[in-house]
Amino acid sequence: MMKHDAVYSAIVKDSLILLYGQVLISHLGSTRNKYVAKRMRHLGRLKMQLNELKEQDVELNAYISPWYFDAIITAVKSLGGYHHNEEYRSVFEAPSLALSLGHSLVRLAELKRGIAIQRKSFVSKSESDNFIQLHCNHWNRIISSIAFRSVEENAFKKSMLLPVVRDLLRINCYLHARLAGLTKILSEKPDRQVWKLLADVTLASIILFNRRTGTEVAQLLRRSYRQHMYGHEAMDAGVKCSLRPVEKILLTRWMPRLRLRLVLTLDRLNKPYPILLTQDMVTAIDTLEDTRTNCSIRTKNMFVFACFDQLDSHTNAWYALNPLAHEAGCQHPDMISSSYLRTYLSTVYQVLEMEDRERELLSGHLHIDVHSRKAHYRQPGATEDLAKLACMICMAENGEAQNFDGKKMSEIHVSELDVPIDEAEYTEMYNDVDILDDELAG
Repeated sequence: MMKHDAVYSAIVKDSLILLYGQVLISHLGSTRNKYVAKRMRHLGRLKMQLNELKEQDVELNAYISPWYFDAIITAVKSLGGYHHNEEYRSVFEAPSLALSLGHSLVRLAELKRGIAIQRKSFVSKSESDNFIQLHCNHWNRIISSIAFRSVEENAFKKSMLLPVVRDLLRINCYLHARLAGLTKILSEKPDRQVWKLLADVTLASIILFNRRTGTEVAQLLRRSYRQHMYGHEAMDAGVKCSLRPVEKILLTRWMPRLRLRLVLTLDRLNKPYPILLTQDMVTAIDTLEDTRTNCSIRTKNMFVFACFDQLDSHTNAWYALNPLAHEAGCQHPDMISSSYLRTYLSTVYQVLEMEDRERELLSGHLHIDVHSRKAHYRQPGATEDLAKLACMICMAENGEAQNFDGKKMSEIHVSELDVPIDEAEYTEMYNDVDILDDELAG
């Protein structure tokens, strides 16, 4: 449901924006209604800005014309917070808004052209064609290039924060205990509030285990859960033979011990993606399914993690995970989110020299494009930069580089470097490693 305000009033009075929303809903489905509403509100704000700029009250259709192209540029810059930074470079405060409007304006022009062809309105068709041509020739240089640069600069300015290992261990233990307890309570005595708690804990557990985008997991369909679940026994024998020894051990020992299940579902681009479930998660979901009717959950809701009172909506992943991180006593609970978890996993695996197929598998699981995002997800972290560069510079500073001819960085021991370190500090350093290993093993 869209918020009823001035923007809403501008939208409902504009036939072209309403048609644009209908086309998006038809293409994406009702599950993406919040996304569609956001795109429509962007256009509603643009319409209000243009009417204020031109001191008139007309529909957005009138502005899809080459005569108003410069006015649209001015309005988009105003909405996106266009300004010059301290380095006198053009930037946007809200670059994603400017980029979104650029895509939407092309779609609007195409819709206007289609209507003009049906009505045999050659003037309207000519306006649409000329507007699209102007957009193609000038929009990237004036808006898109600046917006993309602003996105990159904002990402660079943002500090590289990752979840703390102790927080991840703490919330894992907490969720495991809550999952078992709530499953038992709900199976013995169905209750609406317990059902909601178990749904939140199960959703958080799956997000944490898979390091997937929260919305993707929250949108898991009941049909996909029932029809597309596979276990280790369903693995192809020919594929098993081609695996490396460590992979065979994990497949034949670790997976059966945890009784892992793999559920395939479709993402927003209708591409299949996997979700791994432990036996505890499977038991919890089965309990949720068995008690839906007794807990007054709408049976027609197609989502596993359904909202109580809405027919076509699911639980919000952030509102499920964040309170549980606070309850678990995490030191930095706001860092326990699906976005940070994906960044954490991709950053941790930088220590491995991964083959292209393995990198594609990981990027597919994280639901990122391996080609467009390779530079971002494989960039050296500050810790690795500092440690490795310090080692290189230390060798060069002391004139010792020639002493390590033919050696790899991983083969150089700290005792071979002329680094002032006392015995107590040396012992403490390796004790920290042992403590972390014990925590991970536990």
